[in-house]
Amino acid sequence: MKEATIQDREESLEQVLARLGGLSELRNLPALDTIAPKGFRPVVALYENGSHRRTAPAETWSPSTGEIRIYFEPTTGTGEVTPNAPHDGGVFVDQKLREMLNALQDAENTPGRTFVALKWFRDEYLHSTGLAWAQDEDQRQAVLSQAIKDGWVLTSRVPNPKAPLYPTTTIRLNRQRTATEATPASRFRPVEIAGEPLSSTILRDRGLR
Repeated sequence: MKEATIQDREESLEQVLARLGGLSELRNLPALDTIAPKGFRPVVALYENGSHRRTAPAETWSPSTGEIRIYFEPTTGTGEVTPNAPHDGGVFVDQKLREMLNALQDAENTPGRTFVALKWFRDEYLHSTGLAWAQDEDQRQAVLSQAIKDGWVLTSRVPNPKAPLYPTTTIRLNRQRTATEATPASRFRPVEIAGEPLSSTILRDRGLR
């Protein structure tokens, strides 16, 4: 049997919060508008000593020392997550966009990975890159949300066997756009070599020039 992780516990809490809005005995409680607002889905993050490690065993989080952070993502009528507005002072920085898209490309190219979950990429993978801005969860959320809003990143949904009622939101590069526009900046930089082009050398050696 697979050992329960922090991520499993977070997803269980999200399911509980999402179901509160459907309980008739709670509909008249004003607090319901705060803890289970209509048109939003809950996102739960469990922190222990200031650290958020979703792959850690569930028992590493303790209610006496841990912290629960809850925020909400807008949904459409079909349950699709709608990107939030940027939190980075209302200003989106192109350098952050390029770095985030390069990180997403690396995540997509990881051997054996069939899809990239939005929440995993935002909360774990981006944080693990060591990028200065990615150490702040608000900036990670802002940069990724803006990239989705502007069409650099596409979202979709895949079935979640652990929670069939709540499919996993996935992300992928919009390669149609990245192939025709300057952003993201490629990590490849051509190296200039002194002398004539290699093609000219080959043609001369073959007596064709």
